[in-house]
Amino acid sequence: QMEKPISTGNLQDENVVEFFSKNIVKQEGGKKLKGCLLSDCATKEKRTSRWLDFKISADLLASGFRYSADDVADRLPQVKLIRAYSKKVAKLEEAIAAGDKEQCKQIFATCKRDLERYVMMVELAPLESEDYTHAWDTKPQVWCQGSFCVQ
Repeated sequence: QMEKPISTGNLQDENVVEFFSKNIVKQEGGKKLKGCLLSDCATKEKRTSRWLDFKISADLLASGFRYSADDVADRLPQVKLIRAYSKKVAKLEEAIAAGDKEQCKQIFATCKRDLERYVMMVELAPLESEDYTHAWDTKPQVWCQGSFCVQ
């Protein structure tokens, strides 16, 4: 969704801005903590962006693809690739903030090539797949078994 706006130089497009803005609520603020006896025990709101969510998820997924638990995650090729990709996206974010359209196009093209290599390494569908064309539900999921629930 970001490719078209970046390739046309529209760096203020909603898809570009929303990708980096912290608009996903991880934890609502102001809710009383269970089991806390102090009067000021309340949750603080925690937010993340689609980019930060993807960055963490991709790194964890890359670390999970190893042949043995003895393998050091930092030495795995897919981990090296996704961490280098993360640094390039950070440069892309800086270029977007600076309004440098040509640099954005170049960095985006490099990032896309790296991401295409990454999805093959972790056995995901290619970037052209329809799996990536619709919005995903970002609300926290609650899983319950009997009276025990986790979020």
